[in-house]
Amino acid sequence: MTPSHAPRLKRYYTPAEVEEILHVGLTTVYELLHRAEIPSIKVGRQYRIPIDKFHKWEAESAGTDCDDAG
Repeated sequence: MTPSHAPRLKRYYTPAEVEEILHVGLTTVYELLHRAEIPSIKVGRQYRIPIDKFHKWEAESAGTDCDDAG
């Protein structure tokens, strides 16, 4: 039998949490969300970023801004 008050796993980040993770401004996070560059859903007027999809996007985007000059 599981307790009725079992902790739920966190499934979404807020834009403010993404701001801290990426070390960018909140305006930048919202620009990325508006352009659908960061995977997200809207709940009413608020964005929520699925944690698993965010980290997949982050890993895939990790090398795209690298300078290839060498």
